Amino acid sequence: MYNGPANKDVSFTQSESADYLVIMDDAVGNSHNTTSVSVQVSILELGNMPDSINFGTHKITSTTQLYKPTEDWSIQVNDTRATKTPWRLSVATPSKMRSSSGHTLSEGLIYKAENGTETALSNQYLDVYQYTPNSTDTQISITWPENAGIFLKVKAGEGYAESYSGELDWTLTDAP
Repeated sequence: MYNGPANKDVSFTQSESADYLVIMDDAVGNSHNTTSVSVQVSILELGNMPDSINFGTHKITSTTQLYKPTEDWSIQVNDTRATKTPWRLSVATPSKMRSSSGHTLSEGLIYKAENGTETALSNQYLDVYQYTPNSTDTQISITWPENAGIFLKVKAGEGYAESYSGELDWTLTDAP
């Protein structure tokens, strides 16, 4: 038992969630006032997401084409914050879609909103999902309907019979 002055303003650093047994004692031998306290570390982070998004193999056409991913995919966000606040998911591409021989696609990867608006992805982050907390969920799975999300756009005359690759950078923001 500690016998000395009490300090009600105690702080400590904790790197992971833990359970503690707290004994409230104001007299010698009085340890019956106990309570359990669970301390959760607040995390807002990107969780599971695909390593790659495949748009398939297609014939070269004389018209602009929009290709959706060949498989359904999602992004998981882990949010263990005690006080949930809105956040947004944004995406950017550091460079254009490029073939092995150096050909590029002027738009390449685009984001298509549910209302049909298409925005070419660039090195500027574009908000593609906004979350408003309405529950205590700690794992949020983000998907887009069939007609929305990330698409590959090949303009007429731009495509070559080659494989193209690009990169997506994702970020979470919980600020205005």
